[in-house]
Amino acid sequence: MPRAPSLCPKHSLQESVAIAAVIVMLLLTGVITCRAFVTLQRNRELMRHTYEVMLNLAEIESTMNDAETGQRGFIITGREEYLEPFENAVHGVDDLVDATESLNSNDSRQLDNLTLLSSLIAKKFVELRLAIAARRDGGMETAQQAVNTDVGKKTMDRIREVTAAMRDIEGDLLAQRKAVASTSYKSGLITSVVSTVF
Repeated sequence: MPRAPSLCPKHSLQESVAIAAVIVMLLLTGVITCRAFVTLQRNRELMRHTYEVMLNLAEIESTMNDAETGQRGFIITGREEYLEPFENAVHGVDDLVDATESLNSNDSRQLDNLTLLSSLIAKKFVELRLAIAARRDGGMETAQQAVNTDVGKKTMDRIREVTAAMRDIEGDLLAQRKAVASTSYKSGLITSVVSTVF
């Protein structure tokens, strides 16, 4: 009875090397792909974070504009209900500043800007309150004299300058994060394709 042919040691070694190479390749591509997509996810979170900061800054500006609008409405009419936007701004702007500070807790530049912004907001509210008090105590003419000093306009201009500078910083960060996210996505995609083809 003929014996079954024995396996050729040479072929057996080649197959083992090939299998080992495939396993190593799959492990490497798996690690690379995983790292690429983790980086992508992280940068997407950072991009969302940046959009939140920019939205908060826009809301801070809008809230301060509302405060001015309420003050002007009261000065013109003398009616207390026109102060509602001002009162809402007083209560709302601190929450917006705090939220923005929390989002930027690791960014010293933005924290410095927020310190300046907070002092400008406080200064602006002092100016608005003085004009409101002048309208209550001395009438329209007295209030107009308080407003015509241009202090309020200069303070509001500085608030806009600081928020614009902060938005510029966030815009630069957003561009960097988009670039990293795009690179991570492409890296993960290419690695997946290469491993599949291999």
